[in-house]
Amino acid sequence: MGQTKQLIYTLKRSIKVHCLSYSDLARQLTLSEVSVKRLFAEASFSLDGNFRFGFADE
Repeated sequence: MGQTKQLIYTLKRSIKVHCLSYSDLARQLTLSEVSVKRLFAEASFSLDGNFRFGFADE
C-alpha cells in the first residue's frame, strides 16, 4: 500500500476509534461535510501544520 493510502487508512481508522464523524471534522476544520468527504475520497489534502483533528491532543 502506498504511503498516501496508508495515511488515509490510518486517519479513517482513528476517526472511527474516536467516534468522530465527517460532520465533526468539518466543524473543526471549518469546512462543509461534503468537502471533508471529498478530501478523503480524492486524497487531496495537505498536511501543513494547520490540519488537526479533535483527537490530535491525545
